[in-house]
Amino acid sequence: AALLLIEDRGKRAIVKDYRASGWLLRRLFGPWLIAREERIYLALRGAPGVPNLIGKLDRHALVVEFVQGRAASEFPQGSLPLDFFERLGAVVNGIHERGIVHCDLKNRSNIVVGDGNEPYIVDFASAFTYHGALAPLRRPLFERFRVDDLRAVIKARIRVGGVRSEEDEQFVRQRSSAERVV
Repeated sequence: AALLLIEDRGKRAIVKDYRASGWLLRRLFGPWLIAREERIYLALRGAPGVPNLIGKLDRHALVVEFVQGRAASEFPQGSLPLDFFERLGAVVNGIHERGIVHCDLKNRSNIVVGDGNEPYIVDFASAFTYHGALAPLRRPLFERFRVDDLRAVIKARIRVGGVRSEEDEQFVRQRSSAERVV
C-alpha cells in the first residue's frame, strides 16, 4: 500500500491506499485489508497511543490521524529511556485489553516515538482479534500473538533502549513457532 501524508485545514493525516498496487492486491486483498484494518481502528478508538481513524475514502483507502514523531527503528541503540518502554508496554497492554493483538511490533517502524517521547503504535494491517466468527477457536491464537507482541516490546527495549536483564534474554529466546515462521 502507498502511504500519503495529507493536510487539510492545518490537520495532517496519513492515507493508506491500495489503488497503485498490483491487480490482485488492488482488486481482491486491498479492499479486504482496508475493511479489516478499519474495524481494528474503530475497536481501538480513544485508546492511548493509537492514532484515531478519520475515515475510509473508499474501498481502497483509509485515512488515519498523523502522529508527529519518528519510528523507533530510526533511533540508535541505547538512545531511548527506560520509561519510554514502560509506557509502550502500557499501550500494548491497553490494545490487548480490547481484544486485539498487533502481530507486527517486531518491525520497529510500527512503533512511533512521538513528541515528549510518547509511544504510539501504527499500522494495524496484521492485527488480529479474538472477537467475531469462530471466537473460541481464535482465542488460543490471540494468546500466542499477545506473547509475541510483549516479546517485541522487550526486544525493542534491548535493541533501542540498551536495557537488558537475564530474564528479558530468556523471554526473548523463547520464540513461538509462529514467530519463527514470520
